[in-house]
Amino acid sequence: MRHHRFLDDRLPSEQPYALYFRDDERTVFGVLRFERSKDNPYSSFATVTRKIMDDAEFRESLIDEGSKKVWKGR
Repeated sequence: MRHHRFLDDRLPSEQPYALYFRDDERTVFGVLRFERSKDNPYSSFATVTRKIMDDAEFRESLIDEGSKKVWKGR
């Protein structure tokens, strides 16, 4: 998984939050987005990672082939 945050020291909880993920074979790509980082209901990076990995229905709702470009060159 790749964790990407837009940071602004003035209003950190008001900034967008995006968590990009892919499978090891690079056949599934997705992203979990929140308009504001404070809208993220998961208590930690580990919790949301486990949710994406363990909950197939949740993961399917986040599939976004357009997010594949984030992984180019990695």
